[in-house]
Amino acid sequence: MNDLIEFHDGNNAAPQAVHVLIFHNKLHAYTVAADKNQLLFSCPLKSLRAGKEADNDLLHLDATGNRYLRYPHDTPFARLVQAELQSLPVSHFNGIVRHPAIKWAGVCLVLFAALYALLTLIMPAICLRAIRPAQEAALGNTMAAGILSGEHIDTAGTKLVQSFANHLQLSGNYPITTTVVKQPVVNAFALPGGHIVVYSGLLQQLRSAEELAALLAHEATHINERHSLRSVLNNVSYSVLIQVLTGNAPAIADALAQNAGYLQSLSYSRKLEKEADAKGMQLLLRNQVSPEGMVALLQQLQQQETTRQISFLSTHPLTAQRLAAAQRFIHHNDIAEYKTNKELAAIWNSIAHR
Repeated sequence: MNDLIEFHDGNNAAPQAVHVLIFHNKLHAYTVAADKNQLLFSCPLKSLRAGKEADNDLLHLDATGNRYLRYPHDTPFARLVQAELQSLPVSHFNGIVRHPAIKWAGVCLVLFAALYALLTLIMPAICLRAIRPAQEAALGNTMAAGILSGEHIDTAGTKLVQSFANHLQLSGNYPITTTVVKQPVVNAFALPGGHIVVYSGLLQQLRSAEELAALLAHEATHINERHSLRSVLNNVSYSVLIQVLTGNAPAIADALAQNAGYLQSLSYSRKLEKEADAKGMQLLLRNQVSPEGMVALLQQLQQQETTRQISFLSTHPLTAQRLAAAQRFIHHNDIAEYKTNKELAAIWNSIAHR
């Protein structure tokens, strides 16, 4: 092909006229001279990138875009380049990617991933903001009724633990209600809106009023920081999330009550557990209760786990980092001034000697 083409080399402002030939899947550019044409360069066709500029076509010779050929788009050379580029063999993979069905499948996959992110990440966060504390407390009441309806409630133990909790300022947003379930299970969990369920098997493992205060402060933090509600919203069906957003309160209550069992086996992340420990110890400080109770509680549970399976540690994973963080908290806070709370000690004495 002997059309004259402009060659822009990226260094000189003025282009150079060249002759271009195409053969063996390569483009060859030659100088224009009266006596002899000299080869300037050769490029594999597969490395070229076509472009347009007004009435001209461009053929970029490298990734920078500074070196290129310019020629009118209505010339035989332009038609030849287009035909040669289209006839280049493609790899099996590229051929698959270019197939229309595969392209649509890729689009659908991207849309599905976006929808999944919306439903699993964004919608629970939106619902968390949509539910007010009063609504959360009402939902918690419904869920508690569903969970506790088939349990053997320790009435006397519940009154004592509730009295103990009443002597602590555990929450400014939710009324804290405690229930003791009579089962030899070492476990406790928090429901959205203020309910704390403690099993008698865990109460029997505690050794002091400070440990019980630490346990209640830990669970109250899960409530205050809405960890429990967040966990439920992350595990219920998408239809429930839509009902939350549309304000369908009766349907929400029924659906969450049916899913309330999640909280008996739901495991919090390590980050949320460390937050519950730290803010739980801050609650103890505000109540003039020694935060050493939290360290003692964690050590006691850790020691018990070596000899038996403890449900509490399955749903509230205990790590060496959590215990170390609690010990650092003690080290950085002066706890010598905290004396035994006589009222809490008296109630604890009644609980421990039942």
